[in-house]
Amino acid sequence: MVLRQGRFGMFIGCSRYPECEHTELIDKPDETAIACPQCGQGHLVQRRSRFGKTFHSCDRYPDCQFVINFKPVAANALNAITRC
Repeated sequence: MVLRQGRFGMFIGCSRYPECEHTELIDKPDETAIACPQCGQGHLVQRRSRFGKTFHSCDRYPDCQFVINFKPVAANALNAITRC
């Protein structure tokens, strides 16, 4: 395994590339405790686009393609705000 630079940042890749294409991320995406509102099975994770913008998406991608461009808020927090 060797440290490599890709278009989305640093990652660890196999030293026998292209025979072996195994890669691992150095920094795992920040996972929130908020369940995905679309599929209900995954959780929202913070990701960075190739342009450097931050967004949140379901960790079950590509099975669930939910994406939100702003910081997610838990549903029970929204209910508390609307009751005031």
